[in-house]
Parts: sequence; C-alpha cells; structure tokens
Amino acid sequence: MKKIILFLLTASIIVSAFSCASSSETQNNSDNNKSTQNVSAGNDTSTVETTAETNYFDNLPEMNLNGRSIRIISRITDKSHDVQMYTDFGNNEIDAEALDGTQINDAVYNRNRELEGRYNFVFESIQIDMNPAATAKTSMLANSDDFDLVIDALLPMVPLTGENLLYNLNNAKYLDLSKPYWDHNANSNLSIGGNHYLAIGDLLILDKKGTWSTLFNKELREKYDLDDPYQLVRDGKWTIDKMYDMAKAVSMDLDGDGDQDENDQWGYLTESYNAGVHMFGCETRFTSKDADDYPVLDLYNERSVSAFEKVFALMTDKFTTLNNANSPNGAADTLKAFGESRALFYMVGIGTAMEYRYMDADFGILPIPKYDETQENYYTILSIYNSACVGIPNCNGNPDEVSFALEAICAASTNTLKSTFYDVVLSGVTVRDEESRDMLDIIFNNRVFDIGFTYNWGNMNSIYSNLIAKNSNDLSSGYASVEKAANKAMSKAIEQFKEYNQ
Repeated sequence: MKKIILFLLTASIIVSAFSCASSSETQNNSDNNKSTQNVSAGNDTSTVETTAETNYFDNLPEMNLNGRSIRIISRITDKSHDVQMYTDFGNNEIDAEALDGTQINDAVYNRNRELEGRYNFVFESIQIDMNPAATAKTSMLANSDDFDLVIDALLPMVPLTGENLLYNLNNAKYLDLSKPYWDHNANSNLSIGGNHYLAIGDLLILDKKGTWSTLFNKELREKYDLDDPYQLVRDGKWTIDKMYDMAKAVSMDLDGDGDQDENDQWGYLTESYNAGVHMFGCETRFTSKDADDYPVLDLYNERSVSAFEKVFALMTDKFTTLNNANSPNGAADTLKAFGESRALFYMVGIGTAMEYRYMDADFGILPIPKYDETQENYYTILSIYNSACVGIPNCNGNPDEVSFALEAICAASTNTLKSTFYDVVLSGVTVRDEESRDMLDIIFNNRVFDIGFTYNWGNMNSIYSNLIAKNSNDLSSGYASVEKAANKAMSKAIEQFKEYNQ
C-alpha cells in the first residue's frame, strides 16, 4: 500500500516523440485472447438489490501480479471540511492507510489488503486536490506511463476519450462489463459505436454520492398539512406540478421586511444545473442512439417544450424558489436554509444528503419528480462535475494486468464497499426511516447516462440553465443557439471514434 498526495504537479514531464494516442493501432489489433463483452442495454437493477454472499474470486482466474503497484489517480478527500458550507466530493473509496473505526475507511482497508494478499499487488493511491484527469492527460500526451487507472468525474474524463487517450475497454483481456458489479446503464449509454472507454461500478461510491435526489423537511410538511410525499411516489403522483404546488404553500417572508431573501423560508432550494436534472426527471433526453450505437441529437421536441415550461415556472418563481445562483453566498445559503428547517424541498446529490446527519429536524429522501402521472418511471442523473468513473490510459505498459486488477477490485467491492455504503452509511446513518430506503432503491435503479449531456458537444448541456438565467422559457430559441454547434461537434467526435477503431 502506497499513498501519494499531489497538491501541485511539481515535476515536468519530458514529452516524447509519440503521444499516448499513437498506441491505438496496437490496441485495436489486440483481439487475441480478448474477452467477450455482452453489455446489457436494460436498467441496471444490480445497483441496490441485495447480492448473495459469494466469493468474488470464484469467476476470476488465478493470478500473481508479482508485487507490482496499481497506480490510481483520483480526487483528494477533505475530511475536515465545513459541512454547512459545502459538500466534499473526494474519492475516499480508493485506499486506506489503516483501520480507524469508520465504516467506509475500514471496508476499503479490508478489501484492499485482501486483494493485495490474494493477487500479489500493491495499491498506490495518488490523490490530487485539482482535476486528476487533467494531470493524467498531461502524462498521457507525453506518452509517460505514470498511472494505471484514472478516476475523476464524467465531464473531465470524456475529453480523454475524444483524444484517444483512454484504452478501449472492449479490448481489456480480463474485464467483463456484463457482470452485475458494473453499471449496465452506464455501459449502454456511454458507449460509442459499441466501444467502451469509461466504466462505473461497485468499486466507486462517489458516483452514488453524485446521484441527484430531492430532500424534504418532514416537520414543515406536517406543519402545513401537505400530502405525504412517500405515498405520492408510490402512487405515481409525485410530479413536478405537485412539487410546485406544495412548495408554494410553504414560502414565507419570515423577517417581514417585504423581501424574500436567503434568510426567509422557502418552498424549494435549487441551483441552475437542476433545470437539466428536472428535464431528465421528465423523461426528456439530449441525445438518443442510432442502430450503430452512435448519438443523435434529440433535444427539441414536443415533450421537451412542454416539460421545460413546467421546469421554468418552478425554477423562476422568485417567492417560492431560492436558486443559489441568485443568492449572495451561493450554495452556502441553500445548505444553511435546509439545515435550519427553512425550506420544504432541496434538490441535491446524495452526498449532500449525507452531510445532514447533524440536522436536528427530520428529513426524507425522494426521487426527482416526474413529468406527469402517466410517466411510468422516475429518473435521475449523476452530476457530471461531482461523480466518478474509471478509465485505463491508452499508453499503459500492461493493460492486461491492469484490467485484471480493475475487475478484481470491482468484484471484491460488492459485498464490502458497496454493501457498507448502502446498508450502513446510507440506510443506517443518513436515512432516518424505512420509506427513504425504498426511495433510494427507486433513485439508484433509474439513473440516466446521456452521452450528449455528458460530452457536452457544442455546449448543449447549458441550454436550460442559460434560459433560466435569461428568464426565458423559449426553448425554440435556446435550441437554435446550440443546434448547429452541437451537431457539428458531435459529428466530428463520431468520425474520430470511427477512425480510432478501424
């Protein structure tokens, strides 16, 4: 076990004659001994279902990695941060130096020491306080084999795939993305032309912390005699219209100064990013896929126009909704308002919900509301800024060994890290009632990964937040402003990926 923390990249990397991208020809001719990838396109219900206790190594071959290090670069964790000011979205699931009595730390420590002993390798965790994907990119462009696994949020990771800097996981000898410990929704939606460069699975918990949810204050709900949100969800009646009606009933100018500000009581706390989250909840998408698994722009249609009208009304109601973009202290104001029981609803990542363990008032967790009662499922997304996925550098010197280590880590995480996070940390500490546990099942089983939103071709993912900022619900004009650039960037990316995989 080795742990390295980088606050600044102090050593310059000598650029070699060939970049990491030049290894694609070798990669794409590595079909010998390649494992077959059968990636499901259906909903991944493995995320939260109880998994029978099995030996993770039963389906893995015997392997001796001869004491080599598996070098993993990821985000540093700020354990001393002020939970009432911001949420920590670091990777605390990579390695642990010693047992310390905390659930996640000890689950990670025990998992890693078991893996090191069984397969004879050493975890080398390299944590950086700024964009680890950018640090890895500098290394890969110099064709420098510095890292075996790169872990960062989706948005900073996808440029690495577009520059052919990440290994095509279809060619990874020991990686089997069809296994239940890999997220099949991510597999099917983030693939391009049937090829996979990024993966999400049980070895990560930051992707769970970055999954969007709706918190509600139970005391305010009871005080204003509002409908039980849990029952609304069960009955399929938890819609954006219902949420708005309930939120309007609670907002109040507490100090009587005639100005609804960050010190008053609110029906809904949010941020501009959540306009897009609501649109996904309403079952609209940025892109769909064609028969060859390439993205097609699907941003503007009758459903999206109608859904955005609802989202716009909720998000721009200055008396009902506090958008932290319009508040003096940003996210600190919305975090504080909910912590002080001055808001009914708050749309945040699960990681932020975990920070409210200190809160005296009871709160519950709900999925993102639906478009209407006829919509079959509730949907949510991951933050593309504060989540996690994993990739293998294309210039890695031994991708077969790295793919084995990655598969083993993910397989070993199901009944250790994942079960601890879900059953102990979430269900046992953060969640305060049985109903919220049921809501978590709904949330995690219906996560959406939209490749257009994730890659942000032509800056398409800002369309809704930009319209909110302009106080305009004219989706037609918003679409016109991004359509040409989005299609151009997406077409260019598709051609690049086709070239990489010839």
